[in-house]
Amino acid sequence: MNGDDEDPTERYKQENSGPQRSIPSHIANFLSRMRIAQTNQQSQQQQDNPDKTPPPNPDINYDLSFAYSFQWEEPGRQIKEALKVLLNRESENQGEDTSVKTARKRGGQTGEGKQQINSAALEAARIRYLLAINPNTPPPVLEHLTRNAPVSLLERIAENPRTHSTTLARLATHEDYQVRAAVAENLNTSIKTVWKLARDTHADVRFRVAECYCIPLVVLKVLAEDDNPFVASRAQNTVWRILKEVSELRTA
Repeated sequence: MNGDDEDPTERYKQENSGPQRSIPSHIANFLSRMRIAQTNQQSQQQQDNPDKTPPPNPDINYDLSFAYSFQWEEPGRQIKEALKVLLNRESENQGEDTSVKTARKRGGQTGEGKQQINSAALEAARIRYLLAINPNTPPPVLEHLTRNAPVSLLERIAENPRTHSTTLARLATHEDYQVRAAVAENLNTSIKTVWKLARDTHADVRFRVAECYCIPLVVLKVLAEDDNPFVASRAQNTVWRILKEVSELRTA
């Protein structure tokens, strides 16, 4: 578990400052100029509400060349679709991809047009899913994907080992308990967030925390006295197994 909440963009730059996979120069030059879309809406909202803390924005000036290194089934088409998803300026507010809008304009209300719209929407959703579950997706991209995302996608993002602690802290406040429960098992979740989840009002969230081996024993001992007997029992079992493994290592 992480104890700090540093900016995910800076962390990603530090982790990837070494040699990387070779990319053809013409593609690298093109992708390096591509940036995740950032509208003026946040700055305008900040001007209107100066006392309100702005949401985390870890994707400013972010290099999208990582998309080329994925093992896509159809690289030519899927990389293009992935860039559409990441560069779409409208999706933050309206939740609709450029490809869907294009299909809507071309097809109108005809049967064929509706089929194209559905197909474009499904493909965009699939690309988001592939990005969300891929362990190579950078933290700023995962943060970007959380915007207007459905619960099922947020769960996958919360489970991703590259998701940053700041993103996880925000997902830990989500209204759906399944999203919060997914955050509980991520190794990047900060101790502060773990304590918050250990006090969650939903028993299933506390249960997921209670079965984690990577959290401090003090948290598990608190959960071992939980009002819910299932949560308490799970926490007690986790503590017992951890102590048993430690004892075995010492006597080995």
